[in-house]
Amino acid sequence: MPDYDEIESFPDLERLDDRELKDIITSLEAEEDGVSRRRRLLHGQIDILRAELVNRLRKRNLGARR
Repeated sequence: MPDYDEIESFPDLERLDDRELKDIITSLEAEEDGVSRRRRLLHGQIDILRAELVNRLRKRNLGARR
């Protein structure tokens, strides 16, 4: 079976048998799961960093008011 990660264009679906189509679907689903997991991790890190920045800005503003 060809390595579909290296193919730039979409495969010719007419030439693929059922097993190859299922394999492509499985491979793309696994890739999408990885991308989704990475995205969730990045969003979590962004949320933590933003919360830290907000806390720092609040502390500075409270200190400036005193």
